[in-house]
Amino acid sequence: MKKKKWAVLGALVAAGVLVVLLAVRLAGITEAQKAEAYLKNCIMVGDSVTVGFQNYCAKSDQDMWKQLRFLASVSLSAHNALWPVSEKSIHPLYQGEQRPVWESISMMGAKDVFISLGLNDLNIADDTCVYYQELADKIQTWSPGTRIHVISVTYVLKEGEKNEVRNVNIQELNKKLKALADRNGWGFLDLASPRFPAAAAASASISTSFGSFARMMKIVSARTGSSARAST
Repeated sequence: MKKKKWAVLGALVAAGVLVVLLAVRLAGITEAQKAEAYLKNCIMVGDSVTVGFQNYCAKSDQDMWKQLRFLASVSLSAHNALWPVSEKSIHPLYQGEQRPVWESISMMGAKDVFISLGLNDLNIADDTCVYYQELADKIQTWSPGTRIHVISVTYVLKEGEKNEVRNVNIQELNKKLKALADRNGWGFLDLASPRFPAAAAASASISTSFGSFARMMKIVSARTGSSARAST
């Protein structure tokens, strides 16, 4: 079952990437170069979904996607991203060591940071946005001038819903994250909601894990170095 699931998700990513790459090629070499230059200055912070996307980019035959840098770890959340480094922490590795993401970002250098967290926060009974705010504040304190972009939480397959990890709760969290981004002047990339209205998000079987990132890739490609906020 797991192999089948990953195969489906991989196919979704492949289809999305083909669309994006075709768009870039049609835009011409100049636009592709702009996109590559933009991606060099981006870092993605995220959980297992982002880990999968990182692996996909690493295998891409397009150099532009290999420019995108990642700080991702399985089970990472807005909550545990704030933990001190210890034997229990799961901070992404940088230069072979666990470090808080804000410290790693300051060492790596970035103009734009995309945060893709929230799915692992749903079973924690407090306000995830408070932790998102603290995480973003630490990133911008350690790296002044860095632009923050929040990526919406991806929906899950209906059979994957468990405890508080349910599409109706994901939808509600995304609304809160959008409001948080608006208050702070951050970018917000809504990868799934435009495809899945409220009724579908609450009841349909939705597979948007890696497939959602095709939308993010399309948005980033379209921006090609623009510093404007991407809210779709």
